[in-house]
Amino acid sequence: LLLVALTLPVLAVGHRALFITQDNSPETFFSADEKAKQTYRQMVATFGGDEVVLLQLGGAKLERPKDLRALRDLGRAMNALPQVKRVLSLLQNGPGAAELDDSLTDDDDAKALASSLRKEAEAISLYRELGLYQPERSTLGVAALVVMDGAQARPRLAAALKTLEERFARRGYRPQVASLATANAAIDRETRRSLGLFMPLVVVLALTLGLILFRSVRAVIALFLPVGGSVAVGVGALELF
Repeated sequence: LLLVALTLPVLAVGHRALFITQDNSPETFFSADEKAKQTYRQMVATFGGDEVVLLQLGGAKLERPKDLRALRDLGRAMNALPQVKRVLSLLQNGPGAAELDDSLTDDDDAKALASSLRKEAEAISLYRELGLYQPERSTLGVAALVVMDGAQARPRLAAALKTLEERFARRGYRPQVASLATANAAIDRETRRSLGLFMPLVVVLALTLGLILFRSVRAVIALFLPVGGSVAVGVGALELF
């Protein structure tokens, strides 16, 4: 009965070790250094964000009205994401929302707008350098200034960007994302996969070696439970707190 009473709390806390994640938020990075944290906050206040996300539509050309409409829709969709503070694209300095919709409704008006945008893009090299306009690759893009606020900000942004990629892929484009959020989300996935794979293997290996050395199941269990339970509770507590 005592063994069961001890095992249940260990399992309740220890199983959380399989769900442990990494907190890559800047606030956590700078939590131990108040001066660095203040510098980070000043940077966000000055520039409006702490990270830049780029989403490009491969196969999009400025001359095609339907591609301009897709660029407009992408900009609005990215601007609606909670982490996004500002959106940058060829259309950002153009007409207002209502006027832009009117311009893109008629193909002739859209082509006139495209001609104006092309002149601006060719005069300002920053559009190419940021990946917002790359005619040689038939690519138009939208960049966004974001603030990674909280442990789940990057995973949520990565999931939202994945949804946008799928949405515009269905419209016939080749979406490409450049973002630390997606990189960190991939690292987090690999961490979980590794824990899910190697932790059980370590347990099996430890039990097997114990059986070889002691030739007694009861002895192995008596040795393994305190150590294994302590490790599981320690790692599980990290995930919980």
